[in-house]
Amino acid sequence: MFCPKLYKPNDIHQLTWVEMNKYRHLITFLIICLLALQSALASPIKPSTQEKMWLDDGGQISMSVSRSGLPPFTYVQNNQPTGYLIDYINLMGKKAGVPVSWTIVNNRAEERARIQSGLDNMITSSIKEEYRDDFYFGDIIVPRVIHAFTRKDANITINRLQDIFPLRVATQKNFTVTKLLKEKYPQLTLVESDSVEESIAQISAGKADVLFTDYAIVNYILRTALINNIESQSSIDEISNLFKPIHVLYSRSEPVHMMTLLEKARANISPKELQVLQDKWLLRQPQQARLNLTQQEQEWIERTPVIRTNNLSDSSPFDFNENGKPSGYSVEYLKLLGQKAGLTFEFVQGNTWSEFKQFAEDRHIDMLHLASKTDDRERYLSYTYSYYTGSPNLLYGRKSQAIISNFEQLANKRVAVLRDASSKGI
Repeated sequence: MFCPKLYKPNDIHQLTWVEMNKYRHLITFLIICLLALQSALASPIKPSTQEKMWLDDGGQISMSVSRSGLPPFTYVQNNQPTGYLIDYINLMGKKAGVPVSWTIVNNRAEERARIQSGLDNMITSSIKEEYRDDFYFGDIIVPRVIHAFTRKDANITINRLQDIFPLRVATQKNFTVTKLLKEKYPQLTLVESDSVEESIAQISAGKADVLFTDYAIVNYILRTALINNIESQSSIDEISNLFKPIHVLYSRSEPVHMMTLLEKARANISPKELQVLQDKWLLRQPQQARLNLTQQEQEWIERTPVIRTNNLSDSSPFDFNENGKPSGYSVEYLKLLGQKAGLTFEFVQGNTWSEFKQFAEDRHIDMLHLASKTDDRERYLSYTYSYYTGSPNLLYGRKSQAIISNFEQLANKRVAVLRDASSKGI
């Protein structure tokens, strides 16, 4: 076997043609690899024929940024477009090889006027049904992380919707969420302002009690305005669900190939690149918003760091395991719950549902999940609220059989049930 001779850097001039010839295949291979890498870095995505035609015809991204923007997502600093979404769109353009042109305007109304007149061809916005005729909808680029913000000395605890009814809720004029709050919860006392900054000032001054909005926005404003008497806590689903994620919207005045090309570019943004943007603009979100735990709950968590529960092998998609790894909707739900509460779940495997029920009754495991409520089980189990109600229960039979529409029609039928399942007792 040929073993190449090792040379020091200063000895390279001593290589003879014969010796260099020995390495020609290796050198050729390295050159090919470098050229391929250079090509890949220069053009991370490959446009289709139609997309390339749009590019060659002068295709570009034209967008506006408002001076009354929403930092850290979009705003103007030193007369330059600035923010997370600015960098995100610029990165999409770079990956697609599409020039990006930004125009600074005074407000959102001017942004909308430019897109309606055809001066711009892209905006970032939540999706609204009335936009469907004018825009192609891209994928989500900003998920909403909504928190409740209150004064630190107000001692306000928000665990459910009813907790906010006596409070003064800060919100903004001409804001979609404000309109929805008025429609859905007319009993709320809303304190409206012109901007999120004003809403934060109202909370800080005690003129309003709670503000629901993006964690990143308030975190940025608190840092830049040096406000230190406001804290965040968990939002509630009824309010958080009113805030829709942000998408890229592509004007239908442009060929659809613009959207397909730039969506390829968006999908090509790596997790590492995305993390760089998030670390730069959004900082790290807290691992969990403050949970309002009682002293007894906190002491119990300290005494019970691990909770033992069941993991069945054959109840997909809710509870199963793949090569010994617990998987499924219920498993992931419990893991998420554990992250928020500071708990760890140990998933016990290798037993039947009947055995797990007995384990729970004998306290060999701490809890059961994927369990329906029955009178017998209430002897030894305390139940939570339902965490899944999405699927109807269906009857399955041969296609040749008549449709079963009531229980009486099951008389004299052979009904297959899972041993010890709650449905068996019906």
